[in-house]
Amino acid sequence: MDGLFSLFLLAVTQGVTEFLPISSSAHLVLLSEVFGGEQGTGITIVLHGATLVAVLCYFRRDLCRLLRALLSRRASKDREMVGAVILATLPVAVAGFFIYPMFSLLQTVPIVAGALVLSGSLLILADYSVQKKWVKMEIPLWRKGVGIGLMQVFALIPGVSRSGITIAGGRLLGFSRREAVRFSFLLAIPTIAGALVLLLAQTPLAAVSFDGIEGGMLALAAAVAGGVGYATIHLFVRLVERVGFLPFFCYQVALGATLLFLTVV
Repeated sequence: MDGLFSLFLLAVTQGVTEFLPISSSAHLVLLSEVFGGEQGTGITIVLHGATLVAVLCYFRRDLCRLLRALLSRRASKDREMVGAVILATLPVAVAGFFIYPMFSLLQTVPIVAGALVLSGSLLILADYSVQKKWVKMEIPLWRKGVGIGLMQVFALIPGVSRSGITIAGGRLLGFSRREAVRFSFLLAIPTIAGALVLLLAQTPLAAVSFDGIEGGMLALAAAVAGGVGYATIHLFVRLVERVGFLPFFCYQVALGATLLFLTVV
């Protein structure tokens, strides 16, 4: 994918879709279908790193409090939360090691489109089930972490939104909308960091490509991705109780249909 316009479109797309339940991988497939080509590995690393910085900055106070709780010997809700996040990270870390080499084989338009619709449907059904009080689960926080972590494994399938599938898991396991979103974003920190480490470990230095983009423009694109990501988290956390998840489900269905249409015409 060439050109400065494409670079900044990628940056904005990364910042928005990394945290909203609409699948960042599906949007990258859409952009490649529209503009042709694929983004360089170096650009992928930089933009994902920028969104990691965004979520670290947004939850900096929470992270400091959780770190203090982790270092403390006293039992507390924050200490339990740290344990839940760690337990939720383990399943995708193990599964990702084995599935990552097959990622490119799964990144086909039919799979991405189908995964978009299915994961969006799961999110809206999970939320609806809780609203109708069909789900009544009083379970320890650590078990919620394990359950959400197992759900997150499905996000390794291109088109399945990581935030969407973990929010759905949180709702099914008794979190409120706001709690499920917060846990999903906290879980994004070790998940994105782990994905970056895995990408760097499995990519030879000679294969890292920046598509000829100069350092200054790349830094500006990273700032855009990080700034948009920060704003997206801020708005989503505050609006989720009022907006709900139906708009995101409708968007995913429309995006899936668009991807299929572009492959036919």
